[in-house]
Amino acid sequence: MAAIPLRDVGRAIFVTRPRRGGVYLKRFSYPKGYAPPHLKSYMDSFSKAAGDCRGVMAGLKGNEKVIAFNTCVGSKLKK
Repeated sequence: MAAIPLRDVGRAIFVTRPRRGGVYLKRFSYPKGYAPPHLKSYMDSFSKAAGDCRGVMAGLKGNEKVIAFNTCVGSKLKK
């Protein structure tokens, strides 16, 4: 079981998960747009791959769109 340090209590949030039966306390996620330092080296290549794969998703909806995008980005990043 994980614990939240007292210095981070002000940033803690409650999450309700009805299917799992309860309320959980967790740490607040990173702010929108923030990239952790250990992932910054991947940002340029992922952004380029994501831009190149936008056309693959045209006309698709839902899970088909997600699968097509993930497949395209994955294949471009492996090259």
